[in-house]
Amino acid sequence: MIKVLLVDDNTIIRKATNRFLPKKGKISVVGECLDGKDVLNFLKKETVDVILMDISMKYVGGIEATKIVKQKYPEVKVIAFSNHTEKSYKDEMFLAGASDYIDKGTEIRVIRKIIKAVVSEERSYSVR
Repeated sequence: MIKVLLVDDNTIIRKATNRFLPKKGKISVVGECLDGKDVLNFLKKETVDVILMDISMKYVGGIEATKIVKQKYPEVKVIAFSNHTEKSYKDEMFLAGASDYIDKGTEIRVIRKIIKAVVSEERSYSVR
């Protein structure tokens, strides 16, 4: 079972992703957070395999949160999950330690494949 944490300040995005992402016996959403600060508090209590991390959030953004997560919890995989398509945002997330980047408009079956590939450290499905 792959344990996923959803991080996005948009409640609709979080709830929709949580509803459609889990796949029986393979992927489980174990929590939802509003920003990077919430992520760090969550990780003090729970373990996860993958974080789907939005980039732009109110308090602690995805780039900063990814840097901190990768320093404190290097085994946790972070996947940027954003509408930002500018190369600079992608580059900053990869420099911060993200394993991959997913556009929020990506089909849920493709998101599942990317999560599985990142966890098994296979070649990425997304285009950098």
